[in-house]
Amino acid sequence: MNGIRLGAAIGVAAACLVSAAPATVIRVPQVYPTIQAGVNAAMEGDTVLVASGTYFGPGNYDIDFGGKAIVLMSESGPEATVIDCRDIACRGLYFHSGEDSSSVVRGFTITNAHDTGIYCWGSSPTIMDNIIRDNAGDNGGGIACEWNCSARIADNVITCNVANYGGAIYCNHSSPAVVGNTLTENSAYDGGGLFSELQSCPVIAGNTFSGNAAPGPYGGHGGAICIYQSSAVIQDNFVQWNVADYGGGIHCWYGSAVIAGNTILENGADKRGGGICCEVSSATVTDNTIIRNMVYNGSGGGIVCSQSSSSTILYNTISGNSATEDGGGIRCRSSSATIRGNTITGNSSYGTGGGIGFRGASGSLYSNTITKNLASGEGGGIYCWSTSLTIMNSILRGDSGCLGKELCLREQSSTSISYCNTENRVFSTYVAPGCTVMWGEGNRDYDPMFVLTAKGDYRLLWHSPCIDSGHPDSLDPDMTRSDIGGHFFDQTDYLTLYLTRHRRAVARGTFLGITYTVINRWAHPESFWLASQAILPNGDTLSVGGPIQHVLPGNTISLCHIRHYVPLGAPLGTYRYRSGIGVPPIVYDQDEFTCIVTPTSRRGVQVEHRGSWDEPSRFRVEGRRE
Repeated sequence: MNGIRLGAAIGVAAACLVSAAPATVIRVPQVYPTIQAGVNAAMEGDTVLVASGTYFGPGNYDIDFGGKAIVLMSESGPEATVIDCRDIACRGLYFHSGEDSSSVVRGFTITNAHDTGIYCWGSSPTIMDNIIRDNAGDNGGGIACEWNCSARIADNVITCNVANYGGAIYCNHSSPAVVGNTLTENSAYDGGGLFSELQSCPVIAGNTFSGNAAPGPYGGHGGAICIYQSSAVIQDNFVQWNVADYGGGIHCWYGSAVIAGNTILENGADKRGGGICCEVSSATVTDNTIIRNMVYNGSGGGIVCSQSSSSTILYNTISGNSATEDGGGIRCRSSSATIRGNTITGNSSYGTGGGIGFRGASGSLYSNTITKNLASGEGGGIYCWSTSLTIMNSILRGDSGCLGKELCLREQSSTSISYCNTENRVFSTYVAPGCTVMWGEGNRDYDPMFVLTAKGDYRLLWHSPCIDSGHPDSLDPDMTRSDIGGHFFDQTDYLTLYLTRHRRAVARGTFLGITYTVINRWAHPESFWLASQAILPNGDTLSVGGPIQHVLPGNTISLCHIRHYVPLGAPLGTYRYRSGIGVPPIVYDQDEFTCIVTPTSRRGVQVEHRGSWDEPSRFRVEGRRE
């Protein structure tokens, strides 16, 4: 018995020694000639460190971790360390033994695989800081995630890959986290950048999708992203210059998606949905910037909701989109949509519905600003065909169409309108025989007093007739009666600050123009300090102005136009610009916007220079309201 106990104690001690053994760094090719040989030699917790070079041939493709929790990383980064599959039917890496997030591949270029760059089956590794390019596969040219894969795919460049589905990334019954990657110039029949299907639920956040294409033989879906029979969270991505037949930016098809906080810019579709296309789907589209997307031979320049879809479209900026047939900004057909809190401006259609087009649909429009949209046909602001529509707390002004500048009803449509600011409703609304418009309570026709329409700022100035004029039973976030339009005027404090950027993108060596608008609702002069910051793409904060003291007369709206020089060495990417006013340590109000710093303009750098970042000059009084 004592011998048995002694043997057990020795076994426990040995196990403790093994668990306490330090991790080993295994070097390739100094010690092991191939990457697979180094992986085979590794134990749990070890790091396989690969020196610079191009690795090809047996042992350097179809690399298999065998379920081990190890780190495979390059010594000098992906540009210097290449896994080259030499165009044979293989994979760069193959995860299929239940690996989890502690199995890491980092810092390689993986290229020329003809059966997917990295394949994950029932495994969830961490794939980060790699360049994955010029690979091909049936499903997922760059990365494929299948059957309960929850991989973390982060901070990779995935480019020039080709597949039938998911040029860069493919998901099947999987829920990977796709975070912070750059996906460019990938191509597939569906999902040029990413394709998700069959009960997958990926989280797609903080990525850049650019120049991806879905040229399917029967109509490609989702130039950047296609969600099919699955669900997804698509958040805080930059989606630009992607193309498809349906859904140039994002396509949701027999699925559901939360699409939030993205910039969806200058994408194109041949048939439907230049920016977003939802078909037989349920989607929540909220807090996005959807601008200058285009449909070449169809409808829904910004967003399409069709084929029995149910969409909730909240708090978006939908501007400058275009379509050839119907719905320059939004098109809703044979579906239902709740459209609330959006700014829908400057969209155009060569057919009907410059702002929004409804066909065989039902909709609710609450607290939107719909202005400066254009239809070559009918319904500059809104076009309805066989549609039931409720419009409340909204602004419809300054739209243009050959019939029904603001609203056109056809084919048994019915609309109720209440607590809206509609320009010249008698002459701007066309109601065809058999259609009805019910003008309810609280409608008006006054100048809304926007902040700066020339720069696309449709927020309200103080003393706007839209303030506190919405439905009396609805409240704004500041707990005052609701305002009319897509932006409420915050009455929490008596000083209000607005920042209006003059351009979204600014080149190095040029100037970022900004208009500061400060409103003093007090009857007496108010002293305050103003300070401004720029938050760089890497998260660092740079002071770009102040604190500087100002005094504003009572009952005054004051503007200040400034320009910041953007240095030639400024990092490229998305910046946040933020300003606040107050008396330290109290902040009365603050505002911010994002802008994109791009490479030097092709037209050359402006010679004029005012320093690295100019401080605002003194405010000048533009108007006084007693």
